[in-house]
Order: sequence, then C-alpha cells, then structure tokens
Amino acid sequence: MRLLCIILISLAPFQTTQTRTDPRSKVIDSLFVLLKPGQTYTLRFDKPLPVSGIGKNEKPPYREWGSGYVRLLEERPCFVRFRTLTLQEALQEVEKVNAKRKEWGGEPVDPDSVRRAFEGGAPFTLAYFRWFPPQGGKPAFDQLMLQISLSIETSGRRAKAQRRRVETKGLQIRADVNRVNVRIFLIPEGKDKVLYIMPR
Repeated sequence: MRLLCIILISLAPFQTTQTRTDPRSKVIDSLFVLLKPGQTYTLRFDKPLPVSGIGKNEKPPYREWGSGYVRLLEERPCFVRFRTLTLQEALQEVEKVNAKRKEWGGEPVDPDSVRRAFEGGAPFTLAYFRWFPPQGGKPAFDQLMLQISLSIETSGRRAKAQRRRVETKGLQIRADVNRVNVRIFLIPEGKDKVLYIMPR
C-alpha cells in the first residue's frame, strides 16, 4: 500500500465530489454508501483488472492499487478485499506520512482534517492506477483508472440511511472515476450482510 497515496487520495474526494444517485437505477453512487471503521469488505469486478506482481514477464505500464484510510488485504484481478481503518489507525498513518515528509520535504498533513473526515466525511478511498516508469528522460507518472470513494458510518448518518440487505453477488456501486468500464459490486464480510445507503 502506498503510504503517501493514502493521504493524497483520501482528502480530496469528500471535498470536491459531485456525484448523484439516479433513482431510476439500482446502481448506487459509492459516496452514498456507509462503511464501518474497522470492518472488512470485498469489491468484486465483472471483468479482470490486472494486478502487477501476479503475472509473469510483465511489461509497463504496471498496474496497482492505492488506498485512502483503507488497508488492502488481498488484491486479485477479479476482486479486492480491504479493511477500513479506525480513526486511531488513520492518525497513526498520518504520523508516518508526516515523518516521511519531514525527511524528504513537503507540507505535513493536518491531523484535524483527518478527524473531520472521520466525523462525517468520506475518508475511505480505493484507486486503481497504471504506473509508467521513467523512460527516455521522462519521469515516472501514474494514470488514475478507477477511483471509489466511500463514506463513514456514524450513528447520525445511520439513523437517516436506508438499510439494504446485500445479496451474494453484492451491491452494485458507481465509482467516481471509471476509465476501465468495469461493473463494481460491494460485499460486506461477516454474518450481517447489510449496508446502509444515505439519501440524496
């Protein structure tokens, strides 16, 4: 998991996103889905998303996942398992990032901004990249292919949300960015296969 990516990805989406839920569709914008801190979930895809490090004789661009306040547990072409961080764990990640930035240079991350995100924002983010190594004098760069922002479950939000029992295939959600044209299904792990969906 990219340590710097965990901060850079996660702070922007809940501040700038303009997603909407389409009442005519069963597909839910990911931002309206509430996730519990410290819980494990699976994202399933209807077609493979290659992950670098699994195949042999790989050539660039390389493909990998980054995350915001999410710990990646398993990365496979057809699914990704992840655990959402608690506020305490997220603040520990911020300490690590700030230590790196103090060493390498760069503005430190304000822990209060992380606390605000966990009080009622959308801190949980997963992003799928294509990574191009340096070539011909050009620096390395990333190309964002898929980004999924998910909101935090609080007692106040849960009271207003719709309870949705999730079938085996999962709840179909719409990503913020989807340049790979993949359908995405979210599955909560554990006995209680329930997700809470915020109204518009």
